[in-house]
Amino acid sequence: MAPTPEPEWHTRKRRIDPKLDDAGWPRGGGGSAPSSQPHRTEDTETDHGLADYVLWLGARPVAFVEAKKVGVSAQEMLKQAERYARGLRGSPFDFAGLHVPFLYSTIGEVIWFRDVRDPRNLSRQIAAFHVPGALAEMLDRDVDAACARVLHLPHGYTAQELSVWRATLDHFDAVNIGLTATPAAHASAYFTHKVFTYSYAEAVRDCFRVDYDIVNVPSEVRLHEEGQGDLPCPSGRSTAPALGALPCAALSSVQTGSA
Repeated sequence: MAPTPEPEWHTRKRRIDPKLDDAGWPRGGGGSAPSSQPHRTEDTETDHGLADYVLWLGARPVAFVEAKKVGVSAQEMLKQAERYARGLRGSPFDFAGLHVPFLYSTIGEVIWFRDVRDPRNLSRQIAAFHVPGALAEMLDRDVDAACARVLHLPHGYTAQELSVWRATLDHFDAVNIGLTATPAAHASAYFTHKVFTYSYAEAVRDCFRVDYDIVNVPSEVRLHEEGQGDLPCPSGRSTAPALGALPCAALSSVQTGSA
């Protein structure tokens, strides 16, 4: 028998409210939080319906948080938060019709965020809700002048190291820019938006690299696979590069000259 899906109100009270409390957004209204202090309101009325949460810095609404039950795509729900942001009245903000600068969507375990002050900003997953000071700092910072944090990436490729590498990048709320000469599969999968490629042929043409020639020489080196013994090279002859006793399969990567 399949487990009963968790209702949305349960998700909000058990998973989302504690995270907002921990981030410094206590529930306001009814005198429980002074309007001059950071707080949140719940089920806030807009022209397009009741918004789950609105985050406030004093009297200024700075973010909508759209909540959904576990099992729903949190990233897709940012569109609903955007709809509420268009229907909010009395806000001092107007970013192409959106009346708060920031949007969140969450199922409690996963949080997505988008800074809507610039239409070029993409949504991204973050580790936790921003604290009030972080949103206040972002409000005071020029978007075009904002710099991405430079992260020192680990060089290991074990499953544990890759997990740490990805968690480190996801933890910081910044635009991550990767630069690599030999992109590994995990790097290509993480940095999905390739903005520039400088090919080997271009580097040779611009005199930053020296082109190479393949040199075939006799060798007794054989390829080996477990259970099959020594295998001849695909070309039918035993060859190896002049710069070392490597299998003929590695010939294409041998370069002469200096870079």
